[in-house]
Amino acid sequence: MTGARVRVGKKVALSEPLYGRLTPELLLAALVSPHGRHEVSLEACNKDGTPAPSRTLWYYDETSESPDRVLMVIELPADEEQPSEISIDGLPAPLIVDGFAEGNEAAADVVRERLSALAPDERTKILAFLSDTLEWANQESRGLTLAKALQRLAAMIQLRAPHASVAGDQALGLAVETLALLDSTSVWVTGWSRDQDGRADELWLHAPEGASARAGAEAFRYKRPDVEQHYTELLDDAEHKDGFIAYLELRGTTRLTSGWRALLTGPGGAGEVACGPAISDPLAARRVVLQALARERIGGPLTVNHVYPAVERLQARIGGGSVSETHRFGARPVDPSVSIVVPLYGRIDFVEHQLVHFAHDPEIGECELIYVLDSPELADQLIIQASHLHRLCGIPLTLVILERNVGFGAANNAAVAEASGEAVLLLNSDVIPATGGWVGRLLAALRSDPGLGAVGPKLLFEDDTIQHAGMHFEIQPSSSIWTNAHYFKGMHRSLPQANVERDVPAVTGACMMVPRDVYRELGGLSARYVQGDYEDSDFCLRLHMLGKRVRYVPDAELYHLEAQSYPDDLRRLTRSYNSWLQTHLWSDEIERMAGL
Repeated sequence: MTGARVRVGKKVALSEPLYGRLTPELLLAALVSPHGRHEVSLEACNKDGTPAPSRTLWYYDETSESPDRVLMVIELPADEEQPSEISIDGLPAPLIVDGFAEGNEAAADVVRERLSALAPDERTKILAFLSDTLEWANQESRGLTLAKALQRLAAMIQLRAPHASVAGDQALGLAVETLALLDSTSVWVTGWSRDQDGRADELWLHAPEGASARAGAEAFRYKRPDVEQHYTELLDDAEHKDGFIAYLELRGTTRLTSGWRALLTGPGGAGEVACGPAISDPLAARRVVLQALARERIGGPLTVNHVYPAVERLQARIGGGSVSETHRFGARPVDPSVSIVVPLYGRIDFVEHQLVHFAHDPEIGECELIYVLDSPELADQLIIQASHLHRLCGIPLTLVILERNVGFGAANNAAVAEASGEAVLLLNSDVIPATGGWVGRLLAALRSDPGLGAVGPKLLFEDDTIQHAGMHFEIQPSSSIWTNAHYFKGMHRSLPQANVERDVPAVTGACMMVPRDVYRELGGLSARYVQGDYEDSDFCLRLHMLGKRVRYVPDAELYHLEAQSYPDDLRRLTRSYNSWLQTHLWSDEIERMAGL
């Protein structure tokens, strides 16, 4: 029969063992050491001597004659429903676990007898240790069971404060209005706090499983006239910035959305409130975060210290999706020179218009055509549509369905991973050819110079004025933010200066051809930008850093129904952030290219 024991690196008498199950596979063990923590190293072992995964925390109990204490989480053998014994330094010790049931009392006994009377700092350390078990254990099948077990134990360990009433005649007031989980170790929180006596200056956020974070002076504060009008009991001419917005990194790990608490504390007292359920969907959380930009001019402390790190965390989650299914209609071209990649988000009606135009150009049939759907909720509709359009237009195509929305950059990268062409052509679904032969002209230009990393065509509005003839960077006199600008935008397509092939700082990702090996060498489009703005210029800047050049090819002309491939409100929301991010990442290189 197998079991688990604790082996120590030095012969010492660890005493008073106390055990309790967190889940059927995880054991919580509390031990007392008569020796200093630096004299003992603990290792968890199975009964047969093989290592057992474990985590160890030394903590200090100032009320005890033997203050050095050990807390361990041990992973039990998977084939054993109940361990036969736990041994300490090879010596058997009694096991007080009769089995596991959700909310079992044995684990609670460990907390009551060993952890509930500790100093606040030690409690915080233990709570972080316990909550980190969520990531360490990685129990996908029992994640909720473990989180709930930790929530129950955390409630027994955490210090509590009186409820912070929202009342005009009370000195202390606190409200959390928005709470969003960015990932398992960071959160976004907004709300307001008021301390009429000016003595409660620390705001803490406590996760259900025990993780915590402090929003101190780093929180972004702003005036809240609505809160000001609420507090009229005291004549007060002081300027209050009651509103707060904060990106917080947790000490510990969290998975639960319900059971969060906020605590306002200081020398003058303390008060706490329960928070509503946290937003866990990353797209909804991102929208909430970006809306905060209205509180300041882009690039200030709110942007740098809060919005930026929050969006970075969310983009890492959003861009981490994978392909759920792939559908091929018609025979895949053998050794194609060009793979055309078209991302689809929200609107899939453009596919029909695009394919009808492609049907009149024999070159398209020789290309590998890949549509990647970044709106998986539309998958069934698009599959039917693609099957019909293949029969109608006779163009072979591949349909890549993503498991969830991942954004413009990650969607293109997922499709390029399926591509086999010598070059990849990134193309928006709202780009329609003006004439045939445009793919060949772009490919000829790309092949003509091995120093080229990307080429792009002339893009037109419906009235034959220029939408794109290469991109450059510009900055307004009153701003420090570099934005993207299109050469000759709004001029007629026949403008002589716009019909000269030349190197440019960048070309738009609405239609950009890149050697496939170069695209992969650079890791594709960045997933750090939000939903289809500035990924293209960022890519071109990385091409320049690689020693490659970018060329505008006016002989290839297409129409671009600009920004219609996804909703305008989303683009307006994200453009200011993306322009700031590009400036933050690339200002030195842009200034060098601009000759500044």
